[in-house]
Amino acid sequence: MSKRVYPIIIFIFTVTLLSSCMLLPVEEEPLSPPVIGVYESAAYQFAIVRRETLRDLIDASAQKIPAREDSLSFTVQARITQVYAETGSFVNAGDIIAELDRSDLEKRLEDAVYEMSRLELKRRHAEETYLLSKKYERVSYVDDYAYERGAADVVTRMQILQMDIDKIRERIAERSMISTMDGSVTYIKRVSDGDRSVERERFVTISDTTVSVFAVTGMNAEYFTPGETVQMKISLSEFFDITVADPEELGVYNPSERAAYFALTEIPAEYMSAKYATVRYVKEERADVLCLPYQAINMVGSDKFVYMLNDNIREQVPVVTGLETSTGLVEIISGLEEGDAVILS
Repeated sequence: MSKRVYPIIIFIFTVTLLSSCMLLPVEEEPLSPPVIGVYESAAYQFAIVRRETLRDLIDASAQKIPAREDSLSFTVQARITQVYAETGSFVNAGDIIAELDRSDLEKRLEDAVYEMSRLELKRRHAEETYLLSKKYERVSYVDDYAYERGAADVVTRMQILQMDIDKIRERIAERSMISTMDGSVTYIKRVSDGDRSVERERFVTISDTTVSVFAVTGMNAEYFTPGETVQMKISLSEFFDITVADPEELGVYNPSERAAYFALTEIPAEYMSAKYATVRYVKEERADVLCLPYQAINMVGSDKFVYMLNDNIREQVPVVTGLETSTGLVEIISGLEEGDAVILS
């Protein structure tokens, strides 16, 4: 073989060898094992067992009512001539609310009063004449019997007439509607010219607004006993102590047996116009107890348990619960300790 051929063969062999090496797979670095614990922990939401004072509450809605109200009506039928009040206006006891036509009665009263004055003059004239005659009895005869009989007749006529006058005045008074109390007009009948009153029909309602009274009605009222101190919240105010009131002592008009009443005396002016309030009654209270949100508790039959992570494994832990509150917390009597992290279901 020629000497020229050897270099060529060696070159080809070298290239082939290098090419073979380049075709071999490159060795990869091994992956780190997955951090299972961190991943599983992040997939859950936890609640921490803590100590609190738990209260089982009843929050009842209370509505503002007038402490006292009075509805007035006319006792006769007649044309309505004047209305002096309107809804929302304030009236004092003794104010005239409305009037009916009484022109016929006033004419009769005027005639009766005139007749009474005429009879009184007649009586006085007869008396003066009699006394003067008695003074000169020696000169002329005085008939005592006739005078007494005439005087008695006049007195009787005056008495009968006085009864008529009193009756007419009573009928005139019936045609004026008078406020029986200080308060606000919360209702008044709308009338037009020529309208007549309807006997015994409510014409106006007056409510005493000088005292702020709230009432809880319905089944929740049974939790509130007169004399007991509870809490109340008006609008954006904080809860404050208030005593359940006796409706009779407040003078509440027609109190309900299924209602609880609360009288406000010292509250900020900005809350005086509020029409609703919240009254809170504490049914049960337990201080410094372990608790969890109720959604962390699981049940199978009557057995209760929670889920906890133990070495990144979810395990069931039996628990015994106690008081459950309307705020979503439940007392933990046994099975857990303060600071335990519990998986929320």
